[in-house]
Amino acid sequence: MSLAWAVAEHLHDHVGCRTLFATHYHELVELEKTRPRLKNASVQVHEREGEIVFLYQIASGGADQSYGIHVARLAGVPAQVLERAREILAFLEKQHGPDPGTPEGVIKRKVKSARALQGSLFAALPDPLLVELRKINPDTLAPEQAVELIRLLQRLAE
Repeated sequence: MSLAWAVAEHLHDHVGCRTLFATHYHELVELEKTRPRLKNASVQVHEREGEIVFLYQIASGGADQSYGIHVARLAGVPAQVLERAREILAFLEKQHGPDPGTPEGVIKRKVKSARALQGSLFAALPDPLLVELRKINPDTLAPEQAVELIRLLQRLAE
């Protein structure tokens, strides 16, 4: 997202060309509030009972939500993957809700929360060092194996 943000700013501030920038990064919608020539547009969608219909119409403004999971379903992504995506989405929305405020404040908070979000996503992953440590049975290690294991753990800790 940081690269998309920087590219959008550069195109607006330095290049000045007309650009169509399609993205699912909702945080980039905030750029319209600080860049005078930047305008947001989105595809209109009708949603009813959890189902969506794309209306094939473009309207001013950013989308009010992401329809990525709906699009993935239409593309044939397996049901178990979609269900897991819904679980993750619910967790992320609970952890990182919308931020009200001035345009500049929103952008600063979005950047800060994006960093926190990235950290929280990776924090959910198992630590490779701990994974390896849990596998060790010290009662069965030969001295040479113990030395090699220490070297492996040191590489993982770097």
